[in-house]
Amino acid sequence: MIARLAGYPLLVVLLGATALLAMLPATHALVTDDNEAARNFFYSSLVLMIITMMLGIATGSYAPRNAARSHLTALAGAYLLLPLAMALPFSQAVPDTTLVNAWFEMVSAFTTTGATVYDPGRLPESVHLWRATVGWFGGFFILLAGYAILAPLNLGGVEVISGRVPGRGANGATQITRVAEPAERITRFALQIFPIYSGFTIVLWIGLLIAGDGAVIALTHAMATLSTSGISSGEGLASSQSGFAGEVMIFAFFAFALTRRCLPGTGLVDRNQRLLDDPELRVAGFVILIVPVVLFLRHWVEDDPHGSLSDPVAVLSAIWGAIFTASSFLTTTGFESASWTSTGDWSGLGAPVCCCLALP
Repeated sequence: MIARLAGYPLLVVLLGATALLAMLPATHALVTDDNEAARNFFYSSLVLMIITMMLGIATGSYAPRNAARSHLTALAGAYLLLPLAMALPFSQAVPDTTLVNAWFEMVSAFTTTGATVYDPGRLPESVHLWRATVGWFGGFFILLAGYAILAPLNLGGVEVISGRVPGRGANGATQITRVAEPAERITRFALQIFPIYSGFTIVLWIGLLIAGDGAVIALTHAMATLSTSGISSGEGLASSQSGFAGEVMIFAFFAFALTRRCLPGTGLVDRNQRLLDDPELRVAGFVILIVPVVLFLRHWVEDDPHGSLSDPVAVLSAIWGAIFTASSFLTTTGFESASWTSTGDWSGLGAPVCCCLALP
């Protein structure tokens, strides 16, 4: 079955995956008695499935002259065409919106940007779940594209490791020394990455549930963390009930975005090298620590009008807020710690979030 799917064009397979993913918010809406949203997502999923089957029949025997170039074209086409398909269930579930806004929302989610033009209270929970699911799918897709499409062509950062000219094969990378068809590579890496990616998402979801978050908020935050989209069904971590414990768990999973060596089951990295010697992790650690240090020194040098330095709990809370938020911005997730406001009061900066704008 999987080998058969690998024979179809990548865009057709991605469209079929989008159709299947739309069943998740449809199921959630059905369980929560939001029958109208359930119908909208279900019917949209059926329409996308029918289109996928028609395209599959039409392109089943298609054989590109250059498979690698074909997958690069599909990579670009995915970001151009898939958001239109993803906007179909969104626009149906939010009838008082325009297709342009729905398309923008899906582009933002699929590219894991996370920007939105909607007030969180305006959208039903099922629509928030769809936004988070699209972002989660986009995070998985770029991981897969990086390993299976860009790496064999010595692109996407692999040229830094191999030292070869971008666009040519990087024989120094461990997983791509063997010549393989692009479809075979995509299938192999998809089977390697997806169980790990989805498994970590489920682990974080369960952890946030235990810490006190609601089911949808916990799931959207888990998806947003692993995909680094920062999409939330509420006002970010401000709407979370997991508190400090939830932030610690999310912070731990930032490691998978800081360095490629933390993702098990994949190649392209030197597993014999110690994690502490990883240059990506070292640079990230330096950047994450320098932000709270700068804020502390600013507060220390100027003055302490509120006497906050005399309260160890306030100092530690402010330091944690700065470290967590700096890590979140560095990974492009964009979550703000609940203690970030106290960091601003502690540092005396009117808008301390500006310190993190240059991190992503």
